Amino acid sequence: MRKKLMILGLVIGGLLVLAPVTFAVDQTFTVSASVPAATGAGIIVSSVNTNTKQFTSVTGSSLSFDPMTFTPNINIYLPNHYFAIDVVATGGAGSPSANITYTESANHPNVGTTHGGLGSKATITFAKTTFVGKDQNGNDITSDALMGNHGPKKLLKNISGEAITSTETSGGWLRMYLGVNTGDVNAVPAEPAGSEVFSNADKPGSYTGTLLISATAT
Repeated sequence: MRKKLMILGLVIGGLLVLAPVTFAVDQTFTVSASVPAATGAGIIVSSVNTNTKQFTSVTGSSLSFDPMTFTPNINIYLPNHYFAIDVVATGGAGSPSANITYTESANHPNVGTTHGGLGSKATITFAKTTFVGKDQNGNDITSDALMGNHGPKKLLKNISGEAITSTETSGGWLRMYLGVNTGDVNAVPAEPAGSEVFSNADKPGSYTGTLLISATAT
């Protein structure tokens, strides 16, 4: 009888070891993140190397294409860079809008001749730019969608109250490329009608104008 009790005790003890007491708990967590609304708009200017497409930040309000280099085989003067002007929302998320006007200098060297000033020899191209990601070196990758209803490329002299709405830049920002006409008949987008190049047919001197950009973000 004692032997049977010992065996029964071992069996019961084994069951207690195999079936420990457990406790469960449930808790619900609220996960959140807040994105602030834009508080304003900013304008970022970069000089872009024509060959390497490398962007270099530009400070101040002077956008000079100098030095202009003469290319004998095509008889025109060209710079080694152009400019990218970004209009962005600042302080938070938003879509920028802009109004752009160019004013030609009234006394450029070609006054009184059949040739125009800087506004006839430089263009502005409008694009909606979006962020794609970063490359292996940590550099930003962006994508441009040309704004066909704004040219997408126009002569500077034809820019007067060019209005870009926040709807047009929704999900990205406005980028404008400012460059000197190259005379390339295969350029994409095409150079607008009436484009002139800088050549030896022009009067020597400084060709200037002012570009006014008024920007807001919503």
